[in-house]
Amino acid sequence: MISDTVLSYWDFERESTHSYTNAFHKYPAMLVPKVVEELLKEYSTPNGIFFDPFCGTARSLVAAMIQGMKCFGIDINPLAVLISNVKLFTINPDYLKMKLAVILHQFDECACFSADPVRIPSFYNRAYWFSERSSLEIALLIEAINLVFQQNCRAKDFFYVCLSETIRDVSWTRKSEFKLYRIDHNKMQTYSPDTISLFATKTRRNIEGMSAFKAVLQNLAIKFSILKGDAREITTNSKLIRAIPKEVNLIITSPPYGDSRTTVDYGNFSRLSLQWLQTDFNFAKRWGFSNNEDIVGINRDCLGGKVADHLIDLPSPTLKNILERIKIYDPKRSEVVQAFYSDFYLCYKGLSHVLSKCGHLCFVVANRTVKGIEIPMNKIIAELGNSLGFKHVRSISRRIIGKKLPRRINTNSHNLTHINTMLQEHIEIFKKA
Repeated sequence: MISDTVLSYWDFERESTHSYTNAFHKYPAMLVPKVVEELLKEYSTPNGIFFDPFCGTARSLVAAMIQGMKCFGIDINPLAVLISNVKLFTINPDYLKMKLAVILHQFDECACFSADPVRIPSFYNRAYWFSERSSLEIALLIEAINLVFQQNCRAKDFFYVCLSETIRDVSWTRKSEFKLYRIDHNKMQTYSPDTISLFATKTRRNIEGMSAFKAVLQNLAIKFSILKGDAREITTNSKLIRAIPKEVNLIITSPPYGDSRTTVDYGNFSRLSLQWLQTDFNFAKRWGFSNNEDIVGINRDCLGGKVADHLIDLPSPTLKNILERIKIYDPKRSEVVQAFYSDFYLCYKGLSHVLSKCGHLCFVVANRTVKGIEIPMNKIIAELGNSLGFKHVRSISRRIIGKKLPRRINTNSHNLTHINTMLQEHIEIFKKA
């Protein structure tokens, strides 16, 4: 039986979430750095190996790297992989400041004196999400960055990450959430962001974060590797088999809580930035999104994105009961939930394979609701873990502070008019026997 430890201490309501390179780039459902730091204090191994199979933008890896652990991470989203690599690879801040000045100068040159007008690229729905002015300014910035860095390099990656966040901010997307919804027509008429000013501000902020991160590492050359990869293929994909060590000491990760289309929409959050950055073909090829399918297929490639013809029964009585209850109201939704957990179980098996004996696995999860029925993911992963030989060590519950979701949402689920959204996270800690 799982016993929850509910400690307001773990809320970390007043703690900064933007220390070091954690200030880089907005992203959905990011781990709270302080949660990772506390887990590292308890379960890390000196000079050990750390792995996050759903690394997102590498908040867990930043904390583990500061602790001196060798860090490995994978994510299915190429934008997350790009951001993560930029956050962990330290570059001299003075060099970045100098190159920013050159980029801003090149932007002015391109805007005022270019003999050939900059061509605004054409991609699906560009004019729906961006004004012509913003589109021109983004195109000019991409040209300026390419004039300064004519070959792929780590510094170019850094400035493209700054531009990526700028792209979303100057678009007509609603800024209060991560899904793709356009602001209303009246607001569009008055919304006139200064693209170059936003880019410069974000870049200077990121340089400060890089400077702090470089200082805390004290110039130690700590190994890290972050790859675009599918956590279901840890034991079957040759690239991942070669890249991920077989004696991982600690895993801290926050997996998706359900299929991407109905929970956190990572694909649509990333789409606009990736479409713009894809116009630099060699850069996009390097980071794994040179084809349109690499962008539009992100949600489909996430856990539960595809429902198999034959779904397998999983060793979780709690999940089986939940699936039967959902099936009464919506058989297809029941299949989607089952597909998600089938995919998750494949990941779980892979983690069991790479984690060393007596190593620890820490999941940070939340319990979503489908058809008005709460799915207790914390209990389900404990039952699945037991079948794989994991010993449950501890449960900690914490409030989710400052998430971009309403506290209650409307629903048409069998006579329910409103349901609570996810207000609490559960930290489930396991030890490999």
